[in-house]
Amino acid sequence: GYDRVIQGLYNYYKNNGKRKIYFHIVGDGRFVLDDYKQMVKSLNLDDCVFFYGRKLGKELDEIYNKCNLGIDSLGRHRSNVTYNSSIKGKEYLLKGLPIISGVKTELDNKDESSNFYFRVPADDSPVNLDDVIIFFDKVYKNDSLIIRNKIRNYAKANFDFAITFKPVIDYIKSLVAEDL
Repeated sequence: GYDRVIQGLYNYYKNNGKRKIYFHIVGDGRFVLDDYKQMVKSLNLDDCVFFYGRKLGKELDEIYNKCNLGIDSLGRHRSNVTYNSSIKGKEYLLKGLPIISGVKTELDNKDESSNFYFRVPADDSPVNLDDVIIFFDKVYKNDSLIIRNKIRNYAKANFDFAITFKPVIDYIKSLVAEDL
């Protein structure tokens, strides 16, 4: 669904948007990447949309360091998915990035996450970047390092392996206890 952001960038600049917005796309996207590249070229957005291909480790961290928001799934409605719990989203949180999503996630149910989570409609409409800017300004109204640390701490408290697998481990322990 990143075509929605690309179209949103086009609309934003067409309507005299003033901020410079950069969209960094990492991954091989074998089914859509060529379409995205063609779309960026045809809309004349080569100066603000960057394609990196597949990156790992330090190279990926360097790209994360350029970013202030993480764009999670924006096209899951196209495959009739109404709820998504992506690893990508958790990685964004661990990097201290606020998240934009196009489908309901576990963050919809958490009061604290509303400070760094923004959901756009689950449809094919372009992402309204004016709304994203309002969200961005709200998130980053204070020190960005403090904000990033709060998001990281939230991710560790809610999505760390030990926490997410605790119910599974407890269940296994209860089975073992029954056998004793």
